[in-house]
Amino acid sequence: MEITKVKLLEHGVLINDSITLPHENNGHVRQAYNIWLKEGNEPDPEHTQIELDEIKARDERAWRNEQLAFADREVNKHSDNSDIMEIEWRSYRIALRAHTKKAGFPYDVRPIAPK
Repeated sequence: MEITKVKLLEHGVLINDSITLPHENNGHVRQAYNIWLKEGNEPDPEHTQIELDEIKARDERAWRNEQLAFADREVNKHSDNSDIMEIEWRSYRIALRAHTKKAGFPYDVRPIAPK
């Protein structure tokens, strides 16, 4: 068996984009893979940095959307009082909306909710 491409997976490796080899497998494919490794080859990571960045951005947007919904409820709860808490929650909403537009997104520091 000729191995031309290997990608690491959480549960094993993907060989030649078609064969999934679980970690616990000890058959002929595992033997071919071990030879391939001994020849100095290295498998590709499961995700490229671009894919990791996209995953992080997706997760940050989901967090931001949850926080926006929570902040909306807090603004509505405090809107009758015209107090400092309403202003703080409104400021937090503004910071949440700006969070995904920052140059350091998705790795920049998250806005902090009022106490």
